[in-house]
Amino acid sequence: KDAELETLLKTPLAEPFQGHDVEEGFDVKGRRIQLSRYGGMDTDVVFADVEEFVKYRVTIMERNVRKLTFKKGEPEDFCVVHDYKGVSLMRGGNVKKCVNEITKVLSDHYPEFKGIGIFMNFPAIFVTFINAFTIFMPAKTRSKLVFLGEGDFEG
Repeated sequence: KDAELETLLKTPLAEPFQGHDVEEGFDVKGRRIQLSRYGGMDTDVVFADVEEFVKYRVTIMERNVRKLTFKKGEPEDFCVVHDYKGVSLMRGGNVKKCVNEITKVLSDHYPEFKGIGIFMNFPAIFVTFINAFTIFMPAKTRSKLVFLGEGDFEG
């Protein structure tokens, strides 16, 4: 598996996956920031193939993991920001399959790296529904997720 991962990291991302992710900077707790902007993507292409989508997200995660120093006292998790500005969340297709599969892969192989996940530019109706649903989640999980509607933040 390590050889496969090394090959994956040496292979440039396919064109539809390029230019949407920023892997630099730090949040207020010193965690590396990983920003993914889905609005500029051709979502029909990006979510068309579950395996390719998983390879893309694993590549981004591995790039970030390799930037960690693992020095005592330094953060060993990430602040992951998903910006959905301009994305229709009403679309079906493979989106759900892709999200379910990458969630499983990241949970199985990278659970210790999930510091906080910020999901921004969601339609207000989704934010209301999701925030209501989170009361059923364990407090630890809830503390790692933030859902923001369009205009719920500055900057």
